[in-house]
Amino acid sequence: MEKELKQWYLKLLKWSILTLIFMISRPFIAWHGFELVIVGGIFYCLFIFGVCVWLQCLTIRRK
Repeated sequence: MEKELKQWYLKLLKWSILTLIFMISRPFIAWHGFELVIVGGIFYCLFIFGVCVWLQCLTIRRK
């Protein structure tokens, strides 16, 4: 379980950095749909964070 949790945390880190890069580069990209990509990235990060919290609670309960 902890190996899976570590993988989810790494996935969260990668997506958070990618979303941050998108947010920084937003003024340089002239595509109007790019803001939807940023919002989608934020919601995906929130989803992954929820999965991490859920797996962490399961790990704590088992110990």
